Amino acid sequence: MESHYEPAMIPGCLRGMGREVTCMVQASHLNLPGNNDSQFATCTIQKAPVDLPDGGYWLTIGRRTNRVRKENGHWLT
Repeated sequence: MESHYEPAMIPGCLRGMGREVTCMVQASHLNLPGNNDSQFATCTIQKAPVDLPDGGYWLTIGRRTNRVRKENGHWLT
């Protein structure tokens, strides 16, 4: 069986800059043969509050947490 990507919208949580908010993350869900653990590639933060200040944040999706950054109003993942 080959690995393949499926588009997904996943709820997430952003923490940082004194805030904790929910967001939606547009991601490609990677299905790997023989692996039941969720893997995500190419995440794009969507539906986050626009008033979040630029700076460093932690993005949590399910049980995974990654560092992200907002610069000039754009999310860098």
